[in-house]
Parts: sequence; C-alpha cells; structure tokens
Amino acid sequence: MRIGKMQHEHYLKEKKIIYADTFLKRVFGLMFKKDFEGIMLFSFKKPSTVLIHSFFMRFTIDVICFDNDYYLIKSFTLKPWRIAIVKGVKYIAERKSKK
Repeated sequence: MRIGKMQHEHYLKEKKIIYADTFLKRVFGLMFKKDFEGIMLFSFKKPSTVLIHSFFMRFTIDVICFDNDYYLIKSFTLKPWRIAIVKGVKYIAERKSKK
C-alpha cells in the first residue's frame, strides 16, 4: 500500500545523516549506541522484505520505509528488543524517537 511520495526538497533539521553504505554499517546500524541525534539511511539493491529489529538498542526508534519510487510504505515506532517485518522496501530511514 502506497501512502504518499517522498519529496526530495524537504528540509532536514537533524544534525547528522549517516548512510549505511557498507556491510558493517548495515549490520550494526544503531545497535550499541548510547544516544543518536540524526538519521541513519539504508538503501537496498532491489525492493525486498526486510526484518527490522531493535536488539541491543538503548532507545526507541522511528522507522520510515519507502518503495522503489520513494512512496511511503510504512512509518512506525520500534521500542528496544522488538522486531518488525515490512515488504517491498527499497529505502529505510531510522532516527531516535522524539516520544
């Protein structure tokens, strides 16, 4: 289900953007970090079913999933030690939850 298209001209207020462009960055993501004030971006070669987890995380995260055409598939909050599965994901943005 497509919810809306991501606009490229949106303004990001976060201080830091980390691209998970290596194998280790994708594997570890935000695990073991005490705090994080930015956004971590994940990109996959093709739309896939992904398992997103918050194991070994010390804070709640907001997760935003997009398809190949930058349409929003799903947006949700994930507490530590939880799992979510999302289908058709090409891009993921994660940040520390403001809640």
